[in-house]
Amino acid sequence: TFEQIQLKTLKNELASHLDEWTLTKLNNPLNAGNYQENISLSGKNAELHWQVKQVNPNLITLLFQVKTSDTVPKVLAQWQTALKTQ
Repeated sequence: TFEQIQLKTLKNELASHLDEWTLTKLNNPLNAGNYQENISLSGKNAELHWQVKQVNPNLITLLFQVKTSDTVPKVLAQWQTALKTQ
């Protein structure tokens, strides 16, 4: 169906951005907290949420989530990474 084609297109575009978003955040100063930015996927508005946690003095974790900007948001992707600090 048309909806399935749209969803597949959205997922393909989303996959191409995951590394980019992750590396961009890791290459900038990381302060503990919750963050959000508006993004566009296949011409539709969406939101990138991420949380930075200082697990211990030498370890920072980042938790990511991409949601639609619908009235009832749908989670499109979730992933996490960690950064060992000196």
